[in-house]
Amino acid sequence: MTKTHISKLELFDTHAHLGMIDEGCQDELLINEQFEGQFSSGVNTQEDFGESYIFQMIGIVNPGTTVDSSRQSLKFAQKYHFLNAAVGIHPNNTGNANPNDWSEIVELSRNQYVTAIGETGLDRYWDTVPFEIQLQFFERHLELAIKRNLPILIHSRDCDDDMLAVLGNMAKVSPVYGIIHSFSSSPDVAERYLDMGLYLSFSGAVTYTNKKFVRLRESAKIVPDDRLLIETDSPFLTPHPYRGKLDNNVPLMTAYVAKTLAELRGATLETIVATTTANARKIFRKK
Repeated sequence: MTKTHISKLELFDTHAHLGMIDEGCQDELLINEQFEGQFSSGVNTQEDFGESYIFQMIGIVNPGTTVDSSRQSLKFAQKYHFLNAAVGIHPNNTGNANPNDWSEIVELSRNQYVTAIGETGLDRYWDTVPFEIQLQFFERHLELAIKRNLPILIHSRDCDDDMLAVLGNMAKVSPVYGIIHSFSSSPDVAERYLDMGLYLSFSGAVTYTNKKFVRLRESAKIVPDDRLLIETDSPFLTPHPYRGKLDNNVPLMTAYVAKTLAELRGATLETIVATTTANARKIFRKK
């Protein structure tokens, strides 16, 4: 009887909000489970992948969305070497920012454990913050990322034209280095971001087969290997086939994002995991 070869696949989640994953959970328990490869109850990896794979997280980027969550991100990164801190104010939180919040983000960004600026960007889906305020904060984040020589984590929802215009103007002054997180747009938009030198990160949304996600899945096929990243955007966007079946999405579910990307791109799972992990290591300067 031939013994089954088991491959260990090392995953890197480039965007997960650990502090938002089930307020009742214990942070240390959650983090340790991810790096020990312990999937959530109800997830059957043997059925979904066969018995040939085991998974382990080797990196997670934990973006701030407010000053408080940015502080928490930094605290986690100082305690766990495999966590990466990012500090910033989410566009939908900029309307509630206190006068001193931005100066604190600037100060936090000086810390050696901060490996990215964000989450920042623009959002026209939620009509909660005047666009002018979002734009002001986004430009501040862009300038800070350039000043600190750090990648920027960009949120763009229902505002492709606005985002392309802002980034295009910034690129005339200095190259924009960073990630369009949870990319959700068409191949044409993807090409324009790629032309600027940006990375595109795919979340659980790419696993959805509804008609509205067709253009996203087409985009996933055209991204060059060296610009491809995966994420969960935990606790949101749980991938198929567990969408609506789990209380929270968690970083290990990047395995399912990688699985879909492999299918869409005609690649092996091993190749997608190795490629995206290598890209994440590069952009976040992790050995």
